[in-house]
Amino acid sequence: MEEYTVITQGNAIYLEGKLGDEEQLDEVYIIYTNMVNSVTTEPQMLRLLPIVKERFITKDGQDLSMYQDPLVMTPSPKAVLDNIVPDFVMGYVYGALVESFCSEQNARMMAMEAANKNASAMIHDLSIQYNRVRQAMITQEITEVIAGAKAQKKKKKARKEVLNN
Repeated sequence: MEEYTVITQGNAIYLEGKLGDEEQLDEVYIIYTNMVNSVTTEPQMLRLLPIVKERFITKDGQDLSMYQDPLVMTPSPKAVLDNIVPDFVMGYVYGALVESFCSEQNARMMAMEAANKNASAMIHDLSIQYNRVRQAMITQEITEVIAGAKAQKKKKKARKEVLNN
C-alpha cells in the first residue's frame, strides 16, 4: 500500500498509469474517505470502470448521456475514448486523494482540539489541587507560628510567676 503525504496531480497520474498497466481489468473501484462535514467522515466506494450511463444523470434528472446534436468524433470514437477515459479516471483518483487527505487532516485537527480541551481541564484541576495544598501549608505554618507564640507567652508567664514568688 502506497501512502502520499503531498497530494498532487502527479500522484493521481501515477496511480492512473498503474491501472493502465493491467490489460485484463473487468471493473475498477476506488475506496476513499469522504468528508461529509467537519465532524463526520464516511468511507466511499466508487466504481470507476466500466463507465456506466447512469453516472451522467444530474441531480435534477437531466440525462447528460443523451446528446441532442449530431456527434462527430475525429479520428474515431475509440481514439477519443482512449484519450478521455484516462483523464476521467485520473480526475476521480485525484479527487479521492484530495478528499481522503482533507478527511485525515480534519481528523487530526479534531483530535488536537480534543487534546487541548482535555489538557486545559487537567491544568484547571491541577491548579485547584495545587492551590488547596498551598493553602493547607500556609494554614499549617500559621498554626505553628501561633502555637509557638502561645508557648512563648506561657513560658514568659511562668517565668514571671517564678520571679514573683
